[in-house]
Amino acid sequence: MSNLNLLGGQVIVVSDIYTNELALLSILKDLNAEVIGTYKTVGMLRESDANKPNAIIIDQNITSSYVVLDEVIMGIDNNIKVVFFSDGLWINQENITFIHRAEKLSLIKSYLYLGLTDGYGISPKLTAYTEFSLNGITIMEYFILKEWFLGRSVSDISMRCQKSAKTISLYKRNAMKKLRVNTDYELYLILKGLPVKN
Repeated sequence: MSNLNLLGGQVIVVSDIYTNELALLSILKDLNAEVIGTYKTVGMLRESDANKPNAIIIDQNITSSYVVLDEVIMGIDNNIKVVFFSDGLWINQENITFIHRAEKLSLIKSYLYLGLTDGYGISPKLTAYTEFSLNGITIMEYFILKEWFLGRSVSDISMRCQKSAKTISLYKRNAMKKLRVNTDYELYLILKGLPVKN
């Protein structure tokens, strides 16, 4: 692997668990990446006066992954590469590399390098979570559809992601438009992988 410094890469790490942060810093050192800052949350990063990095690595265990990803997508420049560590969230989002925390170290290094240089990818352990990989669906819409499909009410979902019930309903309706379905029954069929009769 080539030296990331030669590519002008500057990296920021966002991690809410100190031991995970140390592990990431060690791996990045092995990759010769230049770490220009570490933060506990995406919000703290936004509030800082940090230099604009080429890439951000996010490993948030305490905050909901869906909420963090929504923050990232809404608030980070598309030119900045993002590497996101996850236990099970899988979604195909440009400029974001998803890595499962339980991958072998060699795979973590490979996917980190991929995410920091060439583009984006999804580590092998996350490909098992493709049941909701729907084109055009945003992170928050994905989360709401998954929760709804699992039988949670709008008010339950609202409490889980700290948004109003009205906002949750709006996300769900937007996702339904993208999927070209008009009723909850049709939505259920699509999410179940069954054909919808027109």
